Amino acid sequence: RRVLFRSIVVSGTWVAGDTFEFDIVTSGTNYTAGAGNVTGSVPVAVMTLYNKVNFISGSDWFFSDNGDATAWEQQAAGAGMITLSNQFSMPEPLVSITQYQGNICIQSRRTSQIWQIDPNPDNYSLIQTLANIGSFAPLGACALGDLDVVFPYDSGIRSLRSRDVTLNAVPSDIGSAVDNFVAPTLLTLSANQLAQSCSIIEPYQNRYWLFIVNSSGTSGTIYVLSYFPNNKIVAWSQYLPTFLNSGVQVNFVPLKFVVFNGQVYASSNNSIFIYGGVGNNTYDNSIATMQIRFYDEKRPGHNKYATHIDVDVDGNWAVKATPDWINNNFDNIGTFGTATFDQGNVPFQDTGNHFSVQLKTLSTDSTAAAVSSILLYYQLGEEPTS
Repeated sequence: RRVLFRSIVVSGTWVAGDTFEFDIVTSGTNYTAGAGNVTGSVPVAVMTLYNKVNFISGSDWFFSDNGDATAWEQQAAGAGMITLSNQFSMPEPLVSITQYQGNICIQSRRTSQIWQIDPNPDNYSLIQTLANIGSFAPLGACALGDLDVVFPYDSGIRSLRSRDVTLNAVPSDIGSAVDNFVAPTLLTLSANQLAQSCSIIEPYQNRYWLFIVNSSGTSGTIYVLSYFPNNKIVAWSQYLPTFLNSGVQVNFVPLKFVVFNGQVYASSNNSIFIYGGVGNNTYDNSIATMQIRFYDEKRPGHNKYATHIDVDVDGNWAVKATPDWINNNFDNIGTFGTATFDQGNVPFQDTGNHFSVQLKTLSTDSTAAAVSSILLYYQLGEEPTS
């Protein structure tokens, strides 16, 4: 039977927050009009993956129809909603959603779940639940390639990655090198300040950036991961978010990072900043400092007699070195703007069992600067005696 509705009248006294919903059944198919599954939901984090839009709100995970970001209700074959439990107790508010090894990782404050997805929602399945590892920042988690997810946690910066054989996700310590810097800062922040943390994968060199605000809310630090496993490089750097205003570096607080046309954009209150400028090749006079940790060459008790040093750099760097790992009194060696190898070794004479080298750019420069290598030449001294 064909039924034609010319009009539907809803009567009564309406108050703020009232909604209506009609379930229309025809030929075995249900259609929802009016208030549906997503009505009243406030997205906490949103992600597009495999031709679907996904978002989390409260304890619920919503996903749109295949190829249609406007279809969310039951008449859309690929759309749906899942209420997530942490598999140990009651459902808890969800915090972040990211891609992980072709699946989806959804995190609450202290739980991470890995879900396998499919164009047919009936085939969605929970692969693994990780207890006591989650996140506090909706914009803090980022997929590092397709095989890892990096995110902030109470103990510092953590990641999820697979075991070699079982492919089960386990908490990883990729951020252990900066935990001593990150964790004490996190202890000083409120829940709202923690949630303000935001991240991005910088597209040019695929580095993970994580901004964490300071306790005053006026500035903060961007922690940058350089992860190149083929070269056995796992290193962290710290940057201050600043911009050049009338020759002076001014702090700003990033609220969100996005990548557009291969460049990183940062929003902050009423301003938008472009990393690298419009042409992605603009530099300012902010000072970069690089310090190599104190090395003992696996002979901590032996004296080393330093004789020379060599550096390979671009841009102008003031170079210092020291064996003084207690007071950090560095000796000035010189300023270099290119490799020193063909200039003869640069003299540096000092004695100690641990050495560190520090390089710092000049405030008068507004050009690209890079450090490729540092070589310290020394004579090994006597073996310690008991």
